[in-house]
Amino acid sequence: MNKLSTPLNWQRLGWLSAIALAAVLLLTAVLMSIQNVGASSHREAPLISKDQFADTTDTYVFISPENQDNIVLAASWIPFEGAEGGPNYYEWDDNALYDIFVDNDGDAVADITYTLSSKVMLENPLTFLYNTGPIDALDSANWNRKQVYTVTQTTAGGATTVLVDGELAPPVNIGSKSTPNYEALSNAAIYTNGDTKVFAGQTDDAFWVDLQVFDLLTLRGQDAPIGYSEGNNIPVDSLSGFNVHSLVIETPIADVTDADAVIGVWAGTRRPAMRVFNADGLGGQENSGDYIQVSRLGMPLVNEAVLPIALKDAFNSIPPAADVQIYTDALLGSGVGDLLQGSVEDPELGKLLCGLYGVPLPGDTDDNCSTEFDPNTPRTGRGDIFDI
Repeated sequence: MNKLSTPLNWQRLGWLSAIALAAVLLLTAVLMSIQNVGASSHREAPLISKDQFADTTDTYVFISPENQDNIVLAASWIPFEGAEGGPNYYEWDDNALYDIFVDNDGDAVADITYTLSSKVMLENPLTFLYNTGPIDALDSANWNRKQVYTVTQTTAGGATTVLVDGELAPPVNIGSKSTPNYEALSNAAIYTNGDTKVFAGQTDDAFWVDLQVFDLLTLRGQDAPIGYSEGNNIPVDSLSGFNVHSLVIETPIADVTDADAVIGVWAGTRRPAMRVFNADGLGGQENSGDYIQVSRLGMPLVNEAVLPIALKDAFNSIPPAADVQIYTDALLGSGVGDLLQGSVEDPELGKLLCGLYGVPLPGDTDDNCSTEFDPNTPRTGRGDIFDI
């Protein structure tokens, strides 16, 4: 497989505690003194798992390693892009808007929004090929299906600044014959506007996860019953060999933060409220209505492993500013608030890990994993291993 190298040196945080996860439902707060912060979720909710090109997979925030006065805001979408994805290779969805949001005053409302929109430019519709020869430059005549994109910065007051205006995204990394010098193509697609640099294109999915954990919390590499007693018990990076599409923005810290130097960052995707497929049999479609949020990602694994299925799609559709009202007001007695509170304050994942490892939940005054998730299993202390 042809894996891609990320255009910048991204790094991630490790696992968060249950208490930290509870806090992120209220606001994704990032102290500027922290050098690297990241988040990840792939196919974390029922609806978005069926809409790959709108699925937000990662959010990154870190100080630029090249300039300590700059911050890098990055987000990724479109999980599980196979590197061998021809003849119709992966690209931005022209029917979606991809956003990175920045809150710089602690109210969970975006003060700055960076929005990417795209448009495919087809050079020759009479061939089925993505490229008809080597692509040695972004303006290569051999590159048949190009895509241009625009990135706009919008403030809470409505002021807009176009950072990238209809520039070419890089092609995908097809292979040594089609893209013999892919690094040069990728670097050529980094655009500068004043003190801000922007890249938007395919990158390696840098997250490491063994998705076999969802086989009843199997952790390969551990002895049974936590790991497997037979078959492969060596950890596997389930995302190895897969790519994503990423928007990376490096900009002066002073351009995104106020004097207290605290920001909240999250990413998301919007789609038109209505899409109508033409009845003429030619495969066309028309979009109408406002753009509606369908994906949202701030802190890692909140929607993936903290919220129950009943709340996952709703979480992806609402802004962070709505979290507090739902959390505290219980949405006028609908039960949604109670469900959210219970999911965060008494997390299912914490119970499962408590049973596996005998480690009590934060705030468990009994210090003994007091919540049993298998009522048929007797317990004698915090060292128990429960069947699940």
